[in-house]
Amino acid sequence: MPFAEYLREAVLPPLGMPATALRGSPAHGLRSTVADLAAVRAELIAPRLLSARRAPASSAPCSSPGWPDRAGVGRYDDCQWGLGTEVRGSKQPHWTGTRNSPATFGHFGGAGTLLWVEPGAHVACLALTDRPFSEWSAAALQLWPALSDAVLSEALAGEVRP
Repeated sequence: MPFAEYLREAVLPPLGMPATALRGSPAHGLRSTVADLAAVRAELIAPRLLSARRAPASSAPCSSPGWPDRAGVGRYDDCQWGLGTEVRGSKQPHWTGTRNSPATFGHFGGAGTLLWVEPGAHVACLALTDRPFSEWSAAALQLWPALSDAVLSEALAGEVRP
């Protein structure tokens, strides 16, 4: 089954993502909204689309390194991945903040969208942009850690409201 068809039939409707569409390559062609990506966040925290037969043995397939020996991915010698998400691990510097734990997991996309989950603090951060990441990637890799640290500081101080 083509990826786009599978996405339209088996992923987006069950997650309740009516505004998300694939426009081009699956590597960078998804377009979405904050509301739809909040559904992704919920799925990352408590996966329900994977059957027990297909899910990794871990109870947390997105946050548990399923491929711990992925040497040389990106600019890191040790770049751990869960099911569809990068696990922060011990990477320094990192696009998440200095306050994020090694258990933090998430992803950032080619348009500058980021989503991370900090399981120990029960906090997630989501940001969307619509500018080509290549135009501002150097700034993002400086700004995102500061944003992440601010989000965690507020959350841990009890300032974040649902």
